Amino acid sequence: DVIFVGDSANDDMSAANRAGCGGAVLLQPGGCQLDTDSGYAVGDSESEILERTPSLCVESLSDLKFCIEAVLNEQEKSDTIQSDEVHGDGYVYS
Repeated sequence: DVIFVGDSANDDMSAANRAGCGGAVLLQPGGCQLDTDSGYAVGDSESEILERTPSLCVESLSDLKFCIEAVLNEQEKSDTIQSDEVHGDGYVYS
């Protein structure tokens, strides 16, 4: 999967979503959107709004790293639980 990180909903998030990236992350340092748009007209139809919608907004790349680590940890826990279910004997194997 590809995670696209950018600072513009109109340019970067649209490009990420059009390209089919697994995630479109909008970087907003200090919580402010630094929308460095290319200046073209932006539509307001539902599909155009969805195209500009990020999967996640973060204030820093450190925040993004934290989010990715949290998802990976949850996935690891889920994999362990599924592995336990396969054994079905009530014992936890590590």
